[in-house]
Amino acid sequence: MKTTIMTNGEGPVAGYSSEVAANGQPPTRPPIHSTIQFQELSIGQHFEFRGRRYEKLALSMACDEDRIGNIFQAQTEVLPDPFA
Repeated sequence: MKTTIMTNGEGPVAGYSSEVAANGQPPTRPPIHSTIQFQELSIGQHFEFRGRRYEKLALSMACDEDRIGNIFQAQTEVLPDPFA
């Protein structure tokens, strides 16, 4: 059983809705993918950036699935590929 709680504008966030499970705990959410910096990747490791999949080739170079080379700054945040 889930209960929906609505605030009437008196709380810190007006119109905020949150679901509470029968045990009083908020529902579980899927884990959020954490980003890492491009410089933390190993050469040859796959990663995602702006919806495309890349492979790191050198300290500041990577190629996408179409084998087009790209330059990345070291501090660029990327998603590591969990399947590679």
